[in-house]
Amino acid sequence: MISNVYDLPVYQNWYEVKIEVDCRTAERWIFVEFEEKFHQKGEGEHSCTDLPLGEEDQTKNLKMTIDTDDDGQYTLILSIDGLALVDYINEYKNRYTTWLIEKLGSKSKLAFDEEKNVISE
Repeated sequence: MISNVYDLPVYQNWYEVKIEVDCRTAERWIFVEFEEKFHQKGEGEHSCTDLPLGEEDQTKNLKMTIDTDDDGQYTLILSIDGLALVDYINEYKNRYTTWLIEKLGSKSKLAFDEEKNVISE
C-alpha cells in the first residue's frame, strides 16, 4: 500500500491531501482535509483521476496517474494543472512567499502573492 500525505498550495490556500494506492490492485483513494473525495477500484495501467482543489473560481486540478514499473509494481504520478508536482511546487515558490506561524500548538500559514501584492492566511 502506498500512502502519502501532501500539504498542497492552491493560490493562497493550503490543503492536506492524502493519497492511498493498493500496489497489487491499483485501487485508490484521495482524501482532502481528512474527507474521502475519491475512491476507485483498480483499472490497470494509465488510469487517471482529476480532482479540483480550491474554492469557487480559484481551483487547480490534481491528477493522479497509476502506471506500472519494469517489475510490474504500480507507481503513483501526481501532477497539478498539467505540471509534475515538483515543478508545480517550484512555480508556486517563485510566485508566493509563505510563512508557517505556530502559537500554543496551533499552526497557520501566511502566503504573500508577489504578483498581486496581497497577503492572506
